[in-house]
Amino acid sequence: MTTKEKAKTSRSKKAGKSPKAQAETPKTRQRIEELLEERELAKLLEL
Repeated sequence: MTTKEKAKTSRSKKAGKSPKAQAETPKTRQRIEELLEERELAKLLEL
């Protein structure tokens, strides 16, 4: 963990939010799920 990352986590702890929860608006969550599905499909196709 870099000092930058440490500063980020301590800052978000003070705000009472985890960095993950902060980033997870419905739109980004949907995008993340789409990417995960694509990755799973790619794995299946490779087999």
